[in-house]
Amino acid sequence: MRRLYYIAYPLTALLAFIVYSNTFDVPFVFDDGMYIIGNPEIRALSNLWPPTGTRWLSYISFALNFRIGGLDVFGYHLLNTAIHAANAVLVFFIVSRTFATPWMKGALQSAGAAFGVAFISSVIFAVHPLQTQAVTYVTQRFASLAALFYLLSLASYIAWRARDKNGALIYALSFVFAVCAQFTKEIAFTLPAIILFYETAFYDGPYKKRLFRVIPFLFVMLIIPFMVLSAASGEGAGVSSNIMRKQFSEMTGLSPYSYFVTELRVIVTYLRLLVLPMGQNIDYSYPVYNSILAPGVLASFLFLLSLLVAAVCLFVISRKRSDAHLTLVSAGVFWFFITLSVESSVIPIQDVIFEHRLYLPSIGAFAAFSAFAFFLKERLLKGWSNAAFAVVLAVLVALPLGAAAYVRNEVWRDDAALWKDAIAKSPLKARTHASLGDVYLRRGLVSEAIPEFEKAVSFSPDAVALHNLGAAYFAGGLYGDAVMAYRASLEQRPDKAGTRHNLALSYLKLGMIDEAEREFEEALRFEPDRANSHYELALIYERKGWADEAEREFEAARVLKQAE
Repeated sequence: MRRLYYIAYPLTALLAFIVYSNTFDVPFVFDDGMYIIGNPEIRALSNLWPPTGTRWLSYISFALNFRIGGLDVFGYHLLNTAIHAANAVLVFFIVSRTFATPWMKGALQSAGAAFGVAFISSVIFAVHPLQTQAVTYVTQRFASLAALFYLLSLASYIAWRARDKNGALIYALSFVFAVCAQFTKEIAFTLPAIILFYETAFYDGPYKKRLFRVIPFLFVMLIIPFMVLSAASGEGAGVSSNIMRKQFSEMTGLSPYSYFVTELRVIVTYLRLLVLPMGQNIDYSYPVYNSILAPGVLASFLFLLSLLVAAVCLFVISRKRSDAHLTLVSAGVFWFFITLSVESSVIPIQDVIFEHRLYLPSIGAFAAFSAFAFFLKERLLKGWSNAAFAVVLAVLVALPLGAAAYVRNEVWRDDAALWKDAIAKSPLKARTHASLGDVYLRRGLVSEAIPEFEKAVSFSPDAVALHNLGAAYFAGGLYGDAVMAYRASLEQRPDKAGTRHNLALSYLKLGMIDEAEREFEEALRFEPDRANSHYELALIYERKGWADEAEREFEAARVLKQAE
């Protein structure tokens, strides 16, 4: 049996690399432009010191990628895939070691079943197509890296509890990994709760003594609220802190109640995607609900409540019957809801649904499925050996899921195809059209870009959409239309220096020198460090014969360029 364990670890990692072998040339997409390409902080590790924010270690990893390979996507995808493979291995370790805990060991009928449940859980995790957004989408290393530290902390805690003595270093490692998780993504907030549940559910001994072991981890839960509140209060500087403040401001878009009732429907969608991963979409168009009595919402609430109640009852029954498989089924359900709670409860986030949010919660679902499969096997297929059943089930599950993940990754390899796929599934969402328009614009396909940006504006005429439309018009030589789009954008956001700069360039193309001068000056009033605005303004001054003013602006542009 031990030999099977030695085979399972590298095999699980290998499966992850096989499924994602076609992702190493996937281009940067979506928010990669904001978090990686347009983020000057990752250009040097020194920019990220001292530590700040709840995603600091994620940015450190991006900075390391940039230091080694610049913006070559290969290194980013290689690390993402390696993180995913490591997580799959950790899933195998955690599930298998769970069966070796004091309570589970006494309730387990066959050691081979422990291997089978762990192996199936890790294989599904490695190859399930729903994980593609957390692995193939570079920015969502936030989710996979946070999961890595999360699982490392739990795995270390389990390893420490398995030792009779001399385990202080392992306990310390568990604590360090827990802290690291808090500095990777906000989903790590639930880690202490998971460790507390794990300690109380699977170990024995005096309750107070067991609680005492978890207390240091409970203090770790203070890190993320402190960081979030610091960002909300305006503390911290730099792109990463600004991004975090922007995210915090976007949380006010929905009321906690509306977000909660909407998430009731979203969680059911998540469960459907876990069971039947069809219709995957990088950017869902999902309705927002404002009442728990709305069609579908009440049914979702009752279904999820029934699922939780069933898990509680199953946990109690399994303890009375000493059934390790049913205990793990219920524990998997608890894991799913606990780990999903940060992003799918009452904390309103602008986007109500994203596939990468299932990356960590899915572990509980896969463990529950695998445990239930072996529960049925021991009652319906007693003549099968556990190893044979595990192999057959792994093949039956891994082949279709792995193939689906590989095919889904093929869509990611072409950013235009990715957004066309999103438009086919979310035709009325402005962001999908704007994103496809941006791809076309970067490729120089202006005539294809303009209609997409126009559709985006028709669905959501906000400042960003109008700015993008202005950029497309400008690239197509439609300078008058560009002026109109930029001015409409500035009516909503008059403080956007970049839009004013582009409006000034459009005026220059139309020969409207005075208007261009005014907009360059306004751009510098809002953003004095814009080197290109200083330079363009210097050219206008020079053109007007204002030598002193021109020299001043040329010098300002030169100094700012050197500083960059």
